[in-house]
Order: sequence, then structure tokens, then C-alpha cells
Amino acid sequence: MQPYPTVVTVTKLQAASSQLETAIKLYFEYGDPVSIHALCSNAYDVIHALNKKRNDPLEANDMMLKDFDRFLSSKADKKLFHASLNAAQNFFKHGNSDVNSTVTLDTRYTEVHMYEAVHKYGRLVGQCPATMAIYMVWFATLYPGLLESIEIPDSVRENMKRTIPSDRTRFYAEFLPTAKPFSVR
Repeated sequence: MQPYPTVVTVTKLQAASSQLETAIKLYFEYGDPVSIHALCSNAYDVIHALNKKRNDPLEANDMMLKDFDRFLSSKADKKLFHASLNAAQNFFKHGNSDVNSTVTLDTRYTEVHMYEAVHKYGRLVGQCPATMAIYMVWFATLYPGLLESIEIPDSVRENMKRTIPSDRTRFYAEFLPTAKPFSVR
């Protein structure tokens, strides 16, 4: 392992990619859910901003969850919508308010957040690194309904169920060596 450089220059997209890949690696290692969520949320916010800038005005297929506030009519509803989406993220990064309070983190939200960040990252860059590709496959096995709209022969679906380990650490270890980056349209 090489020592860290003293100074690093990165773009916003490189920072998002780095944080997202680290969150994914921690996720597959059953790492700390707070760290995973914080890294994922940071990457998501950068990807969201870049996606919004690149696709202005946003079409339906460019939207991310945080863009759904456009369907709410009042400022109060929009504020409540964003407060609920950002509750855990804000709790983890702001220590100056409610120092004795707690927050409930639903890790399923982190999984969805990570999926959307990976998907939009791939759309922005045109390709997802192997780590992100592995996460997309894992997420599709967790939520098979996502694949129902894609025409996949039943035999392939059944084979996926039999061959994909249910333990995510084992899945990552077995599939990462053969994973390749994939193109995203």
C-alpha cells in the first residue's frame, strides 16, 4: 500500500466516485451504516447537482428522488420533503443543534440512495466502474421487481436466484474479480 500524497487535486465527479465506491466497499463488508450513509449521501448530492446542471431542464428520465419536490405545491411541503430525505445526513454532519437527540437510520433508504447515485453517475460518465456494477447487480437481486420490466428468460432468472449468494460479502468477493465496468446510456 502506498502512502497518501500530501496534496490531492480532484474534480467534483472524482470526489463523488471515490466516496461512492468507498461506501459500496464498506456496504459489502457490513461496515458501519452511519459511515456508509454519510459517504453515499455526500456522493449523491454532488451527482444530483451535476445531473441537474447537465440536464437543465430536467426531463422525467433525468430526475432523481430529490427532484420530486417539483410535484409539491407549497413551500412547506417541499421543506418537509427535503427535511425527511436529509434527516440522517444532516444529523450526522451537524453537531451544533440538539446535541442529545437521536435519529433513526433505515439502511434500506441508504441502499436505494446508493442505487440511484450509481445509476446517475453511470449516466453522467457513460460507464460505471466494476465496484458500482457489482452493486447494481446486488441491488437487482435484493429488489427483483426492478428486473421485471426487462425481458429476461425465466431460465436466466432462476439461474440468478440459484447462483447469487445471499450473503453480500461473499457475493462481492466472488463476483468482483470477474466484474467489468459497464456502459450506461
